[in-house]
Amino acid sequence: MAEESQFQKGEVAEKKELRAQRAKAARQEITTRAITTLTTALALVAALFWQTAITDTIKNFIPTSGAWQYEVIVAVIVTLLAAVIIYILSRPISKTDEKDAKKKK
Repeated sequence: MAEESQFQKGEVAEKKELRAQRAKAARQEITTRAITTLTTALALVAALFWQTAITDTIKNFIPTSGAWQYEVIVAVIVTLLAAVIIYILSRPISKTDEKDAKKKK
């Protein structure tokens, strides 16, 4: 009887431990998602301000005669520039990921 009682207590303790671990994991996941959401929102606000700044700067250098060709050319140049910047900025992240993968092996 005493053995059964100790077994049940151990089982209950394991279940409590498992619940605590799941609760901790859930809190961490919620915190991570909240931070990601806030970061994305702040990035969007910054991007909108940059859009205005870039648009005003481009208007100073390109004739505003309504020529859509200029707008297309500028859009292509800005897109290529953005792609290069994103590539350069993402390189340290990919290198870190590679180092982490090597450490795990």
